[in-house]
Amino acid sequence: MMNEVKFLKIQAMTKTLLMNSLQLPIGMILTIMVILQVLKDTDPKRFHNFPSSSHNAKKLLQIEKNAKTYAVCPKCNKLHKTAEISEDNKCKFVEFPKHPMKKYRVECGAELLKNIPVTNGYIK
Repeated sequence: MMNEVKFLKIQAMTKTLLMNSLQLPIGMILTIMVILQVLKDTDPKRFHNFPSSSHNAKKLLQIEKNAKTYAVCPKCNKLHKTAEISEDNKCKFVEFPKHPMKKYRVECGAELLKNIPVTNGYIK
C-alpha cells in the first residue's frame, strides 16, 4: 500500500513536470528523463511501462501542445498576433513614439502577410 502511494505521487509529479516541459529548459527535461531511468533501474517490474522519452510520455499522458502563431515584420522584426493584424496588412509599429523629431515617429508600414491567389480568391 505504501509503495503504491509513493508510485502514484511520483507519477503525478512526473505528469506535472512533463505538462510544463514546453516551458522548461532542456536541462530540466533531461533531469526528468534521468529520474525515470533511475526508477526503472530500481524496480524494473513496476516501472517497465514508464515511457523512455519525453515524446512518449506526452503521448501517454495525452499532453497537447498549444501552438501560437505570429507574423514577423520583415523590416523591424516586430511580432504580431495574426488575429490582431489590421485589414490593410501593414505593420503599425513605431520604434520611437516619443522622439522629439517627427521623422523618427513614423509607422514601419511593411507588409506583414502576402496574399496568395487560389481558385476561390486569396488567402493570407
